[in-house]
Amino acid sequence: EQWFTEQLAGDGDPTPWLVVAQQVVMAGIDVLGSVNTDQWDGFPTKRKELLAAMQDKNVVTLSGDIHASYASVEEGIPALTGPAISSGTVAELAGTAVVGAGYAQGSAIYQYVVREMDDTLKAGNEGLVFSNSEAHGFLTVEFRAGEALATYHLIPSSEVRKDYSLRSNSELQRQFTTQSLRIQDGQITEA
Repeated sequence: EQWFTEQLAGDGDPTPWLVVAQQVVMAGIDVLGSVNTDQWDGFPTKRKELLAAMQDKNVVTLSGDIHASYASVEEGIPALTGPAISSGTVAELAGTAVVGAGYAQGSAIYQYVVREMDDTLKAGNEGLVFSNSEAHGFLTVEFRAGEALATYHLIPSSEVRKDYSLRSNSELQRQFTTQSLRIQDGQITEA
């Protein structure tokens, strides 16, 4: 912790951007009052201290390993969470859990928890600007002097398990959609 805060303090030279890249998600995603100890919101005191140390430093946090895409502003700090091309999405994992708990896919519980997940998350998390719990993909960030441009490249789950090795590159490229966001002055807006 001491080393990290010393690095944030720097040597006094102005730096256009400081990027904190980590696998632990900085975005606070509150789901019905629960916290996730695989994310920083599971450690609220330390999370608050880290966010305080990043204040007024033009910091962006990048993280992943959550099977979803999120962009939020946490106490003035932009936090980007990149998706993965992996085993399953958060929506798929939640769907399995809901069905396993005895609720049918057509039930109101399934609708609220799985199909309306992104709207539910945005409604319950004030700083959440972008949420996609259904797609795989990757995140690119271009840093410029006065702004950063984050682009989420998303592919539907149904396409992840398909073998594209014998198909044209354009066929795979057509499956991707993008969501671009502008980061400027501690805020995230659509680009």
